[in-house]
Amino acid sequence: MSHGVNDQDIFIDSADRIRFLEEMRRIATACGVDIIAYCLMGNHFHFAIKVANVPLSEFMRRMLNRYASYFNLRHKRMGHLFQSRYLAYLCHDDVYYSNLIRYIHMNPIRAGIVAHPSEWPWSSFHPGVDSAEEPDGFDPWPKGTSEVEVEMFRRQEEQPDLEAIAARVVDAAHDHQNSLKSRSRARGLVKLRRLFVADAVRFGHSQTSIAKWLGTSESSVSRYAAAIMQERKN
Repeated sequence: MSHGVNDQDIFIDSADRIRFLEEMRRIATACGVDIIAYCLMGNHFHFAIKVANVPLSEFMRRMLNRYASYFNLRHKRMGHLFQSRYLAYLCHDDVYYSNLIRYIHMNPIRAGIVAHPSEWPWSSFHPGVDSAEEPDGFDPWPKGTSEVEVEMFRRQEEQPDLEAIAARVVDAAHDHQNSLKSRSRARGLVKLRRLFVADAVRFGHSQTSIAKWLGTSESSVSRYAAAIMQERKN
């Protein structure tokens, strides 16, 4: 598992997720790695993988460096994309193995994005093959994992990504998600953008990520956030 530096989003839109999966499959084939399960969220991802002759560290280095280079070039940014080193734990037995895969696939449900894992297109869940239930009492964190690491990833699993937040906002207004990205200055759309920005900030998304998702400037996002805060004060 790995997450964005300063909890920032590592996937802005569907194009980013598609590119990530393409790189994942290509590098996994080159390294002889079996991808058993995966789930891509907003600012983090989970893998369950089986390595062979190529060490895990080499696979992850190639995977993360390749994607970070693409992401920085596409989104015109510089610097590290991922926070420190990835976290990895050895799966010791079949019970833990099966529960871990279910736990990975339940990420979007825990974040409140979808009601069923089959509704989330960015995971390896297969209806009719995988269980769609949360493993009762399962603790994915092996003994010795620091409380800071556990809290960090549990917080991220509860964070809906920008597409999910947008879907909630426009569904409530009976509008279409793409309208948020339009250049229309209609009063109703401006209000929806303010609500979207306010919710995205509340869930911990950076103004940079929000601006990129909307296709607007960070200053516009700041104005939207300030306007909704002023409305709520009044």
